[in-house]
Amino acid sequence: MMHKATVPIATFSAKAFVFVVLFTCFFLTCNTRALMLPSLSLAQVRAAAEKGDVQAQYNLGEMYQNGEGMALNDDAQAVFWYRKAAGQGDATARYYLGMMYYQGKGVAQDYTQAIFWWRKEAEQGDGAAQYALGNMYRDGKGVAQDYAQAVFWYRKAAGQGEFAEAQNELGKMYRDGKGVARSDAQAIYWFQEAAGRWSHDAQDNLVLMYSQGRIVIDCVQAGSWLREIRIKEETVQRLLASRGCPVR
Repeated sequence: MMHKATVPIATFSAKAFVFVVLFTCFFLTCNTRALMLPSLSLAQVRAAAEKGDVQAQYNLGEMYQNGEGMALNDDAQAVFWYRKAAGQGDATARYYLGMMYYQGKGVAQDYTQAIFWWRKEAEQGDGAAQYALGNMYRDGKGVAQDYAQAVFWYRKAAGQGEFAEAQNELGKMYRDGKGVARSDAQAIYWFQEAAGRWSHDAQDNLVLMYSQGRIVIDCVQAGSWLREIRIKEETVQRLLASRGCPVR
């Protein structure tokens, strides 16, 4: 039986792409903290790192990963210095050390170790790490697949308000009834939150639910709502027509 939900019409405001930056950094190397530091040579940063300066250790790892001040990058050295900083409790180093293990850069790929480092940060409230843990539980990487745990960590990240990908994934869990009781109303809520932060996946998920008749609103509301979630006008017209609504 198809479930339907009435959509609360919301107005979305433009947001900074906070999660986009964090998620991109999950796959590409970037470091906003280092950008705020004075420009130092590799030798200067290394000297400070060898004396135990935790920020220098982290930044040295970042320099090795990016190949700054050297002919080629060195992921193994990046891992070495990230680990030094992580061992002193540096939050960003822990996250990136987990990322290196996840990708198998500079170290043998090891999902269990990735989870180990991400969990430390997730438990301290780091949204990017919470989202990463949710993905690992959803996919059963380095841990037994557990949709309830995936929902738990997605909700933690989504609740911080800026993590569109986590909001979208939480919406999917509610839509599909994975790890949580199926709820179209909750799915729509989280998809709308993510769509308002420019998540194209969330926009597509909302369109799919509307086209399936799982979102119940009248034609006037539908046109307004579809445009608010930033759907292309030609798609708006096609969807309205498919539901028997007048189009231009």
